[in-house]
Amino acid sequence: MNALRKFKINIDGKSYEVEVEEVTEGVQDISKKVKPPVSPSSSPVIQAPKAPVAKAAQAPAPEAPKEDKGSQGGVVQSGGTIVEAPVTGQVFKVETEVGQQVNEGQVLLILEAMKMENEVQAPVAGKVSQVLVSPGQAVDAGDTLVVIEAQ
Repeated sequence: MNALRKFKINIDGKSYEVEVEEVTEGVQDISKKVKPPVSPSSSPVIQAPKAPVAKAAQAPAPEAPKEDKGSQGGVVQSGGTIVEAPVTGQVFKVETEVGQQVNEGQVLLILEAMKMENEVQAPVAGKVSQVLVSPGQAVDAGDTLVVIEAQ
């Protein structure tokens, strides 16, 4: 026996009345696995599911302090201004060398990231004391690229 049941459904503030036919023929008895439905009132209202709510991201565990190393693993000498990679990418071209005098704003090297060339400029004037990367090398954002000693 197939029975028609009427339901009222609210979707985005609009109310719809639907008829649903309950099919019992050829359906396996799964009542042992599924809880029986709660008996509906004369006109049950079913709310449309809302968009899933994203869970709040958990704060990362604090990291232990680490040695300041360049991306090649060389230890950065104390003192001087450290120039870090602004983005993750690959060193395209190195425009400076150890011992070279540089001016503030001078291009030190070019990083390629997402098929774009990004100029890394000297934040201060001074003498380049270390160049820790070479062309073709992959670097992560925050890796030390160059160290400049103020003059």
